[in-house]
Amino acid sequence: MNRIELKSINSTNLYAKEIAKNTNADTIIISEEQTAGYGTKGTSWYSDKDSIICSFLIKNRNKPIPLDYSYRIGIIVSNVINKLCDVNTYVKKPNDVYLNGKKLGGILIETQYSLNKLDYLIIGIGINVNQKSLPEDIQEIATSIYIETERKYNKEDIISGLIKEIESEK
Repeated sequence: MNRIELKSINSTNLYAKEIAKNTNADTIIISEEQTAGYGTKGTSWYSDKDSIICSFLIKNRNKPIPLDYSYRIGIIVSNVINKLCDVNTYVKKPNDVYLNGKKLGGILIETQYSLNKLDYLIIGIGINVNQKSLPEDIQEIATSIYIETERKYNKEDIISGLIKEIESEK
């Protein structure tokens, strides 16, 4: 899987759509900052340098995409976090990862088809990892792994775990 690391981008999913036009390689796009991140139904997604912000561009998927694919990716994200951070996250359908009753992360799946054939699949993932605090307007509904455990985590370990599991899923 190719890897692209950016300092700042409007949206890793939008960037994945752009590069999908000129590559046949599966690629992960990781950014330290995302200025126009979005979720389902046009909701915005808060993120900062302590978040994991990434999108997987999958060009070479050999099996159909199941209806509950977003939920399945959520389970993968939850399992990776649980294993590496010794916490007990869970997935709230269709695509949100929760920890202690608050939103920890989200998944956004986007696809492009031509003539009933999948051109590409994008799996956007945002996870609050090492934030010591969150904006006041979301503190009641969102959290980070650090807030819940008071421990700092290596984001690269989590990203590597996600890459391994998502590659095995495609």
